[in-house]
Amino acid sequence: MDLKHNQKKKTLKIIGFIGLGIGLICVIIAFVNFFSSINNGGLPNMFYLFFIGFPLIAISGGLLGMGYRREVSQYIKDEGIPVFKDGYKDIRPEIKDFRDIMKGDSNAVICPKCGTSNSVDDRFCKNCGTPIKKISCPFCGELQDADAKFCTNCGKALER
Repeated sequence: MDLKHNQKKKTLKIIGFIGLGIGLICVIIAFVNFFSSINNGGLPNMFYLFFIGFPLIAISGGLLGMGYRREVSQYIKDEGIPVFKDGYKDIRPEIKDFRDIMKGDSNAVICPKCGTSNSVDDRFCKNCGTPIKKISCPFCGELQDADAKFCTNCGKALER
């Protein structure tokens, strides 16, 4: 950052803190006056300080927000990135499975029970243990589910 930019940030911070202090003083005086007048049975004569103090606090907060934006953003990044990385580690396998499904990966076999992507060499699902490998009927050659006892094409018993 250049010197001019740093000077502007410093000015925003100084004006913000001064305005915040003045705004808080106005609001405190207005509250004290309001509650003391209620105890005395009279009307508050400094109620207008609320209308000065609260907007001044809001404007000063905005100036401080602009002055400290880089520091706040750095803090959020430092706190947030590890959380995002942990979340990514947790959902990474599901993202890979989804990517394989969307790509139509020929090296992936989708489990009919849970939808997990498995390798073509896997006989059982790596997530739920359901049989996923197809077997060929010895009589008609039709592909059948691994857990089928009879061929859905010719009806003959499948050998195990």
